[in-house]
Amino acid sequence: MSTFIGFAIIGPIVGIICGKMARTKSREAGLPDNTLGKWGFILGIIFLILGVLAIILAIVAGVIAAGAGASSY
Repeated sequence: MSTFIGFAIIGPIVGIICGKMARTKSREAGLPDNTLGKWGFILGIIFLILGVLAIILAIVAGVIAAGAGASSY
């Protein structure tokens, strides 16, 4: 479970933070928009949403499985 949380939650959050920092530093340096920073930010958001949805799906599946097991007795 800790590996899943690391890859699904912590990793995308780090990507969002680093992508935002890269874009900000590029603008401060007077450079055009940082494409890699933008992609890091966007993909971080997408993978964070997918990770949260996967956790919700796992919880729902667990509740359904527990309910189905309890009602069969």
